[in-house]
Amino acid sequence: MTEGVATVALGVALTALSSGPRTRSLSDALGRHRPLWLHEQLARANPHRLLVGALSGLVCWLLLGKGTFAASVAVIAAPVCALLLAWLEQQPDRKRSRLLVAQLPGCLDLLAAALDAGVPLRAAVRHVAELAPEPSASVLRGVLGHLDIGRSDAQAWATLHGDPVWGHAARDLARCADSGAAVAEVLSVHAA
Repeated sequence: MTEGVATVALGVALTALSSGPRTRSLSDALGRHRPLWLHEQLARANPHRLLVGALSGLVCWLLLGKGTFAASVAVIAAPVCALLLAWLEQQPDRKRSRLLVAQLPGCLDLLAAALDAGVPLRAAVRHVAELAPEPSASVLRGVLGHLDIGRSDAQAWATLHGDPVWGHAARDLARCADSGAAVAEVLSVHAA
């Protein structure tokens, strides 16, 4: 009987993890008055991961006999499971971010060199997108996609404002496109 309840609980947890829209985070629900370490942990909290963690604790409690020892294991298993899921979900993002950080100076230097050679910004972006390794090439292709559908340079670069790696350079590129400032110098500064 207990194994059946545990299996159903685990199935519910996995279903909740794999489906459903993202909802308001737990950190939003608690408000602004919380310690910094708690804020950082809750900023990464996902309701689906929290549910899987809670259900894994319940499964441990049910499988280990509902005693004090089982409750202790359940209390430890729930947050460990949630943190493990968070860590596993962030691995591809971390790898991509590391690659983007490593590739950013080279891409910006190539853009600056093309602009110094007299190539227009749009053409320079197209050439660098062809030469750049992934994932930087996909970022630049995204900008090109916005340019190809008729958006201005400023609007195309503005799509990267929130990007943790390209964001600062993209904001300056959007500003330079609007003001007509020297883009190559701005790119060289960001590359340095």
